[in-house]
Amino acid sequence: MEFTSPKKRIFTSKIFISAMFIIIMIITGFVSWGYKAGAFYAFKTYLEKQFNISLRKSGLLLKKTLVIGNIRTKKYQIKRTLNFKKNMPIFDINLDETRTRLMNLPWVKDARVSRILPDTIEIELFERRPIAIWQDENKKHVPIDENGEIVHTGINGLKEFIILSGDDAPENSVNFINDLNQVQNIKQRIKAAMRVGKRRWDIVIDDVKTGILVSLPEENIVDSLNKLIEIDKKHKILNERTKLIDLRIKDRIRIRFKQNNNEVLWAA
Repeated sequence: MEFTSPKKRIFTSKIFISAMFIIIMIITGFVSWGYKAGAFYAFKTYLEKQFNISLRKSGLLLKKTLVIGNIRTKKYQIKRTLNFKKNMPIFDINLDETRTRLMNLPWVKDARVSRILPDTIEIELFERRPIAIWQDENKKHVPIDENGEIVHTGINGLKEFIILSGDDAPENSVNFINDLNQVQNIKQRIKAAMRVGKRRWDIVIDDVKTGILVSLPEENIVDSLNKLIEIDKKHKILNERTKLIDLRIKDRIRIRFKQNNNEVLWAA
């Protein structure tokens, strides 16, 4: 036997009374007005009105909305999207439609919407995760998520992410960022990366405008950067005097310095 608290029993009784009232109204309506189309819709409107009145009497009204999981989605965006009214009948809220509207927000990947009776709607958001920023041909900056997809919103709070450019940069961003994550010592210094010929990447270290340009090979990016790190430990080549480092040639590193454009070919 299942026992309920006095409060729960009272609440259950209210729901039962309301349900019985609605059932009686349905039966009475069909008997009185029959199946005529006009009468049916008139009865439907009347029934909805009585249903809302019953909900108000039973206490099934919206009092609270709980939102969890929002990191980059702002509260005002959620509130504007939901457009809930306090004390509206809680069953007037269509959960599927609410979920669909929430998923139209730029950072929302998925959403779960549920009722917690008698008076609460709970929303859990699952957001997209930024991995980089894309600069398009018009030099407009937009985030790229963990699937290499563009997030159509601003970049506020994302200044620490690498700026990528090139037509096919977004779709190649995931593998590229995964490679950089394996060389954290140098990733922290990479400010930008340019996709070259839809085949490989150039990166800029320390400063977007005046930093060191490093040309990466088409393959084995991690190995090449690890070699660069080892050489820098011994010879300190990643400094303000260096203009360009070319890693495209296997077992060779070409270095060009800012002063007089002098070049050095280094065996790696």
